[in-house]
Amino acid sequence: MRGDRKPVAEEKKESIKEQFLKYEKSIERIYWIFLGVILVTEFFASTQFAQMMGTKFAEMTKDVDPQLLVLISQSIMNLRFLIAIPAFYAVFIYAEDLKKGFLLLLLVLIGWFYAFYWRKISDTVVFEALLVMVASYKKDFRKILRFGVIIASIMTVAVVLISFVDGVPEITVQENQAILHAFGFKKPTVLACHIMFILLTILYLRDEKIGWKEILGVFVSLVLVFLLIDRGTAVFCMCLALVGAVVYSLFKKKGQKLSEGLAKVWGGIMLIPFIVLSTAFMLLVRSYSLEPTAFYNRIPFLALLNHRLEVTHRVTYIFPFSYFGINDFVQLDKGSNYTYLDSSYARIYVMYGVVALVLFVLIFTGLQCRLLKAKQMFRMYIVMVIAVSAVTEHYLIEPAFNTILLLPLATLMIREKDQKDSVSKESE
Repeated sequence: MRGDRKPVAEEKKESIKEQFLKYEKSIERIYWIFLGVILVTEFFASTQFAQMMGTKFAEMTKDVDPQLLVLISQSIMNLRFLIAIPAFYAVFIYAEDLKKGFLLLLLVLIGWFYAFYWRKISDTVVFEALLVMVASYKKDFRKILRFGVIIASIMTVAVVLISFVDGVPEITVQENQAILHAFGFKKPTVLACHIMFILLTILYLRDEKIGWKEILGVFVSLVLVFLLIDRGTAVFCMCLALVGAVVYSLFKKKGQKLSEGLAKVWGGIMLIPFIVLSTAFMLLVRSYSLEPTAFYNRIPFLALLNHRLEVTHRVTYIFPFSYFGINDFVQLDKGSNYTYLDSSYARIYVMYGVVALVLFVLIFTGLQCRLLKAKQMFRMYIVMVIAVSAVTEHYLIEPAFNTILLLPLATLMIREKDQKDSVSKESE
């Protein structure tokens, strides 16, 4: 009897897979629809037009109970996540038996994050980040990144063009003697970070195909952003990306490769940026002092972080420590009680807790491990640039900005797969 059970179970499993294969393309489309809805809605939320629509809607519904309006709007936004159900069904069909338990554990964790943080601070950022990450299991990373770049590029161009229409208020910031423009986004830095992540994603995609066209594109974008939009973190990280692309292109052109020893050292350095930077930033926050004689004010680089360190120190001093974030924490970006957290590491630590910070640091370090195993050194460098940007910008776990966030469970070993496919074709 026992011998008969295994074939029956296998037949049932095969029949489920056969039924799934009939609808594979439809379920695949549902994944892209789900991802598109998440990217478009979150991207739109970063624009000035989202604020304008919110103000107009508030005027139209001023006689309606505010709590009811909040409940309705939150319910509509949460309905987006129902589209993910068929995508997760596909994930489980594709998964091997040993990995289904791991994926199930991740889903339970995601569900817990949603229930906990929604009840705690009515926030779904961590939930969204983990949701799209798991839904991207076994998906081709190139398709994911191209999809994200296309959406981000189209929406960026559209928002910038619409910002020139009469009646759209212009948001500008004066920095030294320069006037910096937001071009339809909430702040100039928001647009600059969108452009930065688009360029980083393109460089990540191009990898071995990087040449003078990509380098020229990054350089022109860098100059335009510096002159018109922002002179902060985005420009610095674009400079890092440009230098890395030039050096990588020269190495590749000369046919040079890193020696085995140097490759190990480089790989080891690229593995730890998230661990080192997040730990160092939080240690600086804990030891921060308002005294003018403090060493922060004597070191140029740390002086640039002074404001972010001061705000984060004040927030963590006022509110009690929590492994899962501060209850009812509200970010204020105006006035004397300024509590807006620009750093990704600080924001995750304060709003979602040290557990969430450790989780995302491990996730990105795991991505670096996979890239190291695949010997994709330049892509490791691009992820390192993202780790640097996270010190002063808060977009690390927002898919509408950082599409590379979706890659930890996606297919990365494309070159090895292509080699296997070519070998099988030759044998045929």
